[in-house]
Amino acid sequence: MRRNTPQRRTEMWAELLAAPAPESERRIVVAERDSRIIGFGAFGKARDDDAPTRHELWRLYVLAESYGTGLAHRLLDALDPGRTPSYLWVMEANQRAIAFYRKHGYRPDGAVEHLPHIGNLPKIRMVRR
Repeated sequence: MRRNTPQRRTEMWAELLAAPAPESERRIVVAERDSRIIGFGAFGKARDDDAPTRHELWRLYVLAESYGTGLAHRLLDALDPGRTPSYLWVMEANQRAIAFYRKHGYRPDGAVEHLPHIGNLPKIRMVRR
């Protein structure tokens, strides 16, 4: 398994952004303020073999300074305006994110993965039907 390092994340984003793909396969949105990225998200085809839906919310992040501003909601709407049935993975300890996703119709489905490269921390899968 490759470690999740800044260099690896840079390579991953460069590959993702360089690869041509129709909007039906993936959407990527970025929020900026004063020429600075303050949030981003990615949504697309499910990547897991046992995916509960055909689509996955790959990533959704906003800087802490933007918490409570509605930015995450706007990013999610831009990524998936039709509220497509989809799923996501979220760290089990991230109760703020879990509450946000619940507000948007996602529910835990019982699937759990552990991340051995960061202390075997658990992440849970949430699904919106």
